[in-house]
Amino acid sequence: MGFFKNYFFNLLPTYFHKSDSNKNSDKEGTLNRYLQVLGEDVDAEVVPYIEDFINLLDIETTPSQFINYISYTLGNPPDIFKDEALYRKVLRYVLNIYKIKGTKESYELYFSMLGFNVTIYELPDSLPDRYDDPTILYDIGGSIYDDGCSTCTGYEITFTSSVNPLAPLQSDTLQKLRDIIYFVEPINARLDKLNFGINPVDDVNFCIEQVIKIETLSFLRYDAVNVNYDTIGISYDSSVSSTILNLPLNCTSLLPTEGISIWELENDFEVE
Repeated sequence: MGFFKNYFFNLLPTYFHKSDSNKNSDKEGTLNRYLQVLGEDVDAEVVPYIEDFINLLDIETTPSQFINYISYTLGNPPDIFKDEALYRKVLRYVLNIYKIKGTKESYELYFSMLGFNVTIYELPDSLPDRYDDPTILYDIGGSIYDDGCSTCTGYEITFTSSVNPLAPLQSDTLQKLRDIIYFVEPINARLDKLNFGINPVDDVNFCIEQVIKIETLSFLRYDAVNVNYDTIGISYDSSVSSTILNLPLNCTSLLPTEGISIWELENDFEVE
């Protein structure tokens, strides 16, 4: 029996309990039975929503139509997977993500979800000084006023695929990366360049075959270069030798390629 079946009738004074007419075998009169209908309807149509209200706040049990509301209250983390089940998991642990938001670890976490390794390079500060009051005329030209982010630090991102190093970057994946960067980027940082790198993984086999030829030439040596001899046909202490040595060298080796080939996606990359 539901809670509200007899609730409304029991709120009435004793007079209505005694004077209620047309009572049945259960001693339920017309007014009692009428109010029971209202109570049973509340039990069936209203109470379940009240009892399940806590489930509406649980990202794992809430109906699909309420996910966007929970996401809004949690800062609208990007739905990079476009998959409801995976997005529920992201929202479940988003508070832990907020603890590292704005750090390199947050970039590495989100990029790894899409199968990328990421490296972040912080650029030296090259922004000029900015002034508060643009109405003041200075006697030095080129003054820049505070219409930008004077305290922001520029940085570059280089990322490579950890799943398929030679796979091309799709436009929808690039948009997901934009959403990630917009979400995790610190308030005082500005992305300058986003570079996509391909890590070569092919090995190059090569074989070098060469023959080294060593030859000692023949030449005469005399005792004294300024002596003239009167005898013909006399052999002096000459040193004559002629040797040819062939040294075949066969070499087979495996040459691994290293390094990252970089493709700069946009010089003026801006997240939207």
